Amino acid sequence: MTRYGTVGESSGPEHKYVLDREARLARLVGAADGEFVRHLQDNPWVRIVAGHPLNWYWTAAEGTVEVSAPSQEPGDEIGQELLATGLVGSVGGPERTQDGRYAELVEERIAVIRVHILDVYGARCPESEHWYEEPTYW
Repeated sequence: MTRYGTVGESSGPEHKYVLDREARLARLVGAADGEFVRHLQDNPWVRIVAGHPLNWYWTAAEGTVEVSAPSQEPGDEIGQELLATGLVGSVGGPERTQDGRYAELVEERIAVIRVHILDVYGARCPESEHWYEEPTYW
């Protein structure tokens, strides 16, 4: 099952990701020469945290980062993977052709960021009305 979400800090930008639970892999996209990708290449360990807006539960997934080379030519393997994620499917708007989307990925030097998930953990608050009870961790 594929799930979509966002990852980011409260003070920084959010980055959309696609989670493949069976493969234990999260995919993000970024400009190969962008700050986000450079940061991940310098620090190849990442934590993705998802939770309820009222903090009733949260889940974290941690793993190693692999950054692909940018898409080099329209329709190459990286470009196909990028469009398959659904995260860049609307590049250029709905009137843009598939070839036009591939060309834009090459022009903007977009790369796939793969997070190989090694550990998953989290907590949920008790269902009782006593907010001070210890949450359940896993």
